[in-house]
Amino acid sequence: MNELLEEKDRDARSLGTRLETFSALFDNNPIDERNYVAEAVAGTQAVTTYVHPAPRDMVEELAEFVWHQEEPTVSTGPYAQWCVMRGASSKVRVLLDGQGGDELLAG
Repeated sequence: MNELLEEKDRDARSLGTRLETFSALFDNNPIDERNYVAEAVAGTQAVTTYVHPAPRDMVEELAEFVWHQEEPTVSTGPYAQWCVMRGASSKVRVLLDGQGGDELLAG
């Protein structure tokens, strides 16, 4: 991926020497997408970072999460996204997010 970016765009050097990915994993849960994540990064040299949102953590962080969200949510998906963004914030300044892309095709 790095080579392709540098080949197509000379400004891609600003990415540095590596790409990074940030994903939420859910151990022993049918909504876990770790196999898709592994497939997506298999052909890259991306550094992967994982967060593990848990129900107990959500309960403990609920007031802070609601304050940041500023609107009702219909699922726990936004909490998982919030955890990913929080995990990424200590490593990167700019993040391209893929949350919600499936909604373009009716979910």
